[in-house]
Amino acid sequence: MEEENFEKRQLFLIIIVFISFAFTYAFFVPFNAAPDEAAHFDYIDFIVENRKLPSPSLINDGVMEIDLATTALPRDKKFYYEVHQPPLYYLINAPLLFLGKKISLSNSYLFPRLFSALLGALTLFVVYKIACLVFPHNLYLKLAAPLAVFFVPMFVYMSAMINNDALANLMGALLIFYCLKVIRMSPNELNKNLYFTGGIILSLSFLTKTVIYPLILLLLFLLFLKSIKNLGNIKWLIILTIAPFLAVSELWFLRNYLIQKNIFGWADLLTLQQFHSPLTLNIVTLDMWLDQLFDSFWGDFLNWQDVYLPQATGLMLRGLVTLVFVIIISYLVSQWQKIPKFQKQALFVFIYVLASICLGLVIFNLKFYQPQGRYFFPAISVFALGLAYTWHKLTPSRLKRGSLVSFFLLAVLLNLIALIRIAMVL
Repeated sequence: MEEENFEKRQLFLIIIVFISFAFTYAFFVPFNAAPDEAAHFDYIDFIVENRKLPSPSLINDGVMEIDLATTALPRDKKFYYEVHQPPLYYLINAPLLFLGKKISLSNSYLFPRLFSALLGALTLFVVYKIACLVFPHNLYLKLAAPLAVFFVPMFVYMSAMINNDALANLMGALLIFYCLKVIRMSPNELNKNLYFTGGIILSLSFLTKTVIYPLILLLLFLLFLKSIKNLGNIKWLIILTIAPFLAVSELWFLRNYLIQKNIFGWADLLTLQQFHSPLTLNIVTLDMWLDQLFDSFWGDFLNWQDVYLPQATGLMLRGLVTLVFVIIISYLVSQWQKIPKFQKQALFVFIYVLASICLGLVIFNLKFYQPQGRYFFPAISVFALGLAYTWHKLTPSRLKRGSLVSFFLLAVLLNLIALIRIAMVL
C-alpha cells in the first residue's frame, strides 16, 4: 500500500510539473513561435468561421512564406498549407477557439494551446501505462518512463503549441499501448469491449495524422493474428473494429478524392516546388541533416530561429543517447535467453514503430527538407522506456528512490535551461 501511494503521488507530481512548464510556454511564448502554428490555427479558424472543413485546394490560395511580423492576432493574411491534414485535432479545437474569440480576440490562440498541453500530459500518463505493461513489478521503472518524456524540453514546448503533433503523440502512444495489451492477452481473453475500443482508437488515429498510419496497420495485424486463434472472435473483429474503421477511413478518402483526385488530399501540396529538399540537391550533407535532427529533437525553439539548448548541454545529451544505445544493445546480447517472452514481443513492436517512423521521415525529407526531431514524438514512449531502463541499470537498488528524485530534478533543470534560452531571445 505504501509503495502504491508513493507511485501515485510521484506520477501526479511529474504530470503536474509537466503541465506547469507547458502552460508557462503557452502563456509566455508569442503566437506562431512554433513550427507552422499560424497555419494550424487558420485551419481551426476556418472551421469556426465557415462551419465546414477547408478544402485541400486552399493550399494554393493561402500564403506559404510566413512573415512572423504579420501573424499577431487579429490579422487578414491566412496560411492554409496545413489544410490537407486529417481533421480530428482541428474539429476538437474549433469550439475552444470559438470560445476564445468570444473572450479575447487577440489571445484566442491560448485555448487551443492549453488543450494541446493537456494532450501532452495525457501522453505522459499513457507512457506510464505502457511501462506498467512492460515492467509490471518495477515501481521505479514505471515512474522513470513518463519522467523520461518530461526530460525532453522540445516535447514539453511542442505540447504547448497549436499543432496536430500533440494529438498524434497521444494517439501514437495509445496505439503502442493497445498493441502491447493485445499481445499480452490470450485469445480467450479477447472480448467485445476490447474490439469496440480498438475500433475507436483506430478510427480516431486515422483522423489524426498520417505519420501514425503504420501503427494503425500494426494494431490491425495483431488483432487479426490473435483473433484467428479463436474463430468465434472473428465476427466481433469485423463488426466492432474493422467495420467502423473502414467507414471512417473510406469517407475521408472519398472526400479527398472527389475534391482532388488524391485520397490523402496532397495533390496541391506536392506541387509546391519551393520546398524541394536540399537533400536531393546535395546542398546539405547527411551529417548536417542528422545533427539538425538530433538538436531539434531536444530543443529547436521559436520557429526555427536557431534557439537551441546550450552547446555543452547538447554534447552531454549526445553522450547520454550513446549510453542508452550501448546499455540496451549490451543487455539484449547478453541476456536474450533470459528475457521474458512478452518483453521480447514488445521489443519487436518498438523496433517496428521506430523503423516505420524513420522510414517515413527519410522519404518525406527527400521531397521536403524537414529535419525536425519532433517527428519522432509519436514514438516518444519507445525512447522513454530506453532512457528509463538505462537509468535503472546504472542505479544500485538501494539508491533507486534518491536517484529518481535526482532524475526528476535534472528534468526540471533541463526545462528551466530551455525556458531561459527562450526568454533571452524574446
